Amino acid sequence: NNKIIMKEFNEGSNLPNLVAMAGFSDNSFCGTFKRIHDNLEKISKKFKAIYVFQFDQDIWKKLQKDACKISGDIIANNPSALENIPETYKSEIDLNEELGKLVDKFIRAAGLTKVHLLGKCAGGGVAIHTITKSPDTYEALYLGVPASPTGIQHLIDSGIKGKKFIFAWDEADAFSFTWDKKSFEERDRY
Repeated sequence: NNKIIMKEFNEGSNLPNLVAMAGFSDNSFCGTFKRIHDNLEKISKKFKAIYVFQFDQDIWKKLQKDACKISGDIIANNPSALENIPETYKSEIDLNEELGKLVDKFIRAAGLTKVHLLGKCAGGGVAIHTITKSPDTYEALYLGVPASPTGIQHLIDSGIKGKKFIFAWDEADAFSFTWDKKSFEERDRY
């Protein structure tokens, strides 16, 4: 029961497509969707279309909670497990990987090109795994408070080089995304 909300702005244009993914909770989705809605006029000047994923909260939130519990139990039983993040957080990484494949499959099936991924919270973790699937499809990655136990370092070796990239932990960060213009922090290439 995942949903995709699509709004086309500039049919036939050569502008990029924006694919946005919020976290798995209704609050995360509503907050992200509100920001997008409030900036729709600015977004329409920068993108051909926007696709907003709403992940089925009943399924993905439960899977996320289960994956986090597995990681938490591993750490509680062996604090030195934090020295091996990929193994300790394998269940969370696998969940993001699975959803990344699903999102990439949709994007390719829809024939989208020049895609800019926007991921917030759990959607950021998914976006990190999505961009590595078909690197030629994606031009940019914008992350806000991404839920990714592996961080972003592995992206450098797996498809992010040569892409626009913005990363922010909160609204006070200097690396905020500006909808209608290129911000001074936004690099042409990573």
